[in-house]
Amino acid sequence: MQKHLFQFINLKDDHVHIPDGETGDLEEECQRYERLLAKEGPIDLQILGLGINGHIGFNEPGTAFDARTHVVNLTDSTREANAKFFDTKEEVPKQAITMGIGNIMESREIILLAFGEHKQPAIKQLMEGEVYEDFPASALLQHDRVSDLWREGQLNLRKLS
Repeated sequence: MQKHLFQFINLKDDHVHIPDGETGDLEEECQRYERLLAKEGPIDLQILGLGINGHIGFNEPGTAFDARTHVVNLTDSTREANAKFFDTKEEVPKQAITMGIGNIMESREIILLAFGEHKQPAIKQLMEGEVYEDFPASALLQHDRVSDLWREGQLNLRKLS
C-alpha cells in the first residue's frame, strides 16, 4: 500500500492502519485490529477491489455480511490472481487477515475498483442488483456512499440500482 498509494497522497502515517499479516498470531492480530477500529471509529475511505468471484477485501463467497475482522483461507482463484505480486506461486499466502463485510459497511465512503475484461461478469452480476452472501460485493448495494470505477469511466451504484 505504501508503494502503490500512500507515498503519493497527503496522508499522515498515524492515519494508516493495516493489519499485520506477517504476525505469529493471526487471531490476536484480528482482535487488536478490532480494538483499534473501535477506538478510532469507522474507516473514512475504504478502497476495495472486486474479485472475479465477487469477493471484496478477501471476503470470499459465503462470508456473512455481519462478519468482523478475521482470518480467511484464500481460494485458489484468489491466490492465482495475486501470484503476480510474488516470485513463485509457493510464496503466495494461503491465509490472510481481512476486515469483515460488517467492518467495510461501516466505512463512511467506499470506492470499488474493477479493471479488466475478466472482471466484466462480476461487474454485470453486481449491477443486476441482487444482494446475497454468495456474492459478497452485493452488500455494497446497501451502502449509501459507494462509488465504483472501471476503465469505461466512473459509475455510481446509486444511479444504476
